[in-house]
Amino acid sequence: MASHAHAPEPGPEQVARDGLRPVLQSGPRFFVAARILGVLFALGIVGFVLRLRGGFEDRTAWGYYAALFSFLLSTAGSAPVVAVGLRLTRADWRRPLARAVELYAVVGLLLLLLFVPLLSLVPSAQGRRTIWFEWPGAPHLWDTLAVVMLVACGLLMLYTSAIPDLAAARDTAPAGRRHRVFAWLAWGWRGSQRQWRLQRSALTLLGTFYFMLFVLVHTLISVDFAVSLVPGWKDPLFPTYHALTGLQAAVAIAILTMLALRWVGYRA
Repeated sequence: MASHAHAPEPGPEQVARDGLRPVLQSGPRFFVAARILGVLFALGIVGFVLRLRGGFEDRTAWGYYAALFSFLLSTAGSAPVVAVGLRLTRADWRRPLARAVELYAVVGLLLLLLFVPLLSLVPSAQGRRTIWFEWPGAPHLWDTLAVVMLVACGLLMLYTSAIPDLAAARDTAPAGRRHRVFAWLAWGWRGSQRQWRLQRSALTLLGTFYFMLFVLVHTLISVDFAVSLVPGWKDPLFPTYHALTGLQAAVAIAILTMLALRWVGYRA
């Protein structure tokens, strides 16, 4: 019976070179994809400006816009929860998956920009029945604060997780502007045991806060932008449903992201 020799496992240096190649050596496919996505983003800005010209008097005209915000919140905004859950359960096999879904925290900046016009569509809580009991500034102030904290926590979690990779890019990049940028972002990381312990503790703390803020934001958005605007709608299950479907969407977008990464050449 013939025996088949197995290919040797790549060493740490080879893994680092393969992982950093898209960062240090952007190929033509990257620039083509960036141009296409840039054009689509520009078209989105044009559509947003046209929507703004119509004003805020007709709330039904903003229905598609609000649905888009809710969709992005339930997918991209929820994706980092997958990394949080797997990290808290110490599932080491999730490491290639974690960074991919943590990158969706950057979409939080877009969510924050999309959220600003939506605030103009929600009336004050004064004089009507809401969950706020006529708190000062409700719901605008508290909803904004919750969304800002969610986005900030996600970005900080992404940066904290990426510090070792930024240090690897610093040590690999040739002298020049990129090397200086990576050196500044790596924040003096040398990979000592103390630094690894601090990073793990920080990621655990940030992940816990992100999950709590995730549930809070989904609850506030579903209540203030849906339930409280419909007279007679008393549904304690809808906010829970909104958050749970966000978790399901997070798993779905994680699976699709891994499929896309395998398709573009990251299968190994």
